[in-house]
Amino acid sequence: MRDYPPVAQRTIKDSGGRTVAAGTAQPVEGDAPKARVVIQLCDSPEKIPARRASAEYNKAVPEIGDNLAKFRAYFVNGVSQ
Repeated sequence: MRDYPPVAQRTIKDSGGRTVAAGTAQPVEGDAPKARVVIQLCDSPEKIPARRASAEYNKAVPEIGDNLAKFRAYFVNGVSQ
């Protein structure tokens, strides 16, 4: 487990992203996800496929990540602040 987060965090940072929240979701209404949740912010949606196609990411996910958890990934447009 210790090997995956540094690789994932590095590929996020290298693609212009950053993690803005991580941990167990606290339900307000409805059921919370059963496991840990990570919310990432990226410069543009076009950078997401490039990160997921990178050699480092593709080496880490099958070797480390897929053995640890079931991953789900979504893209949601942000709103102007």
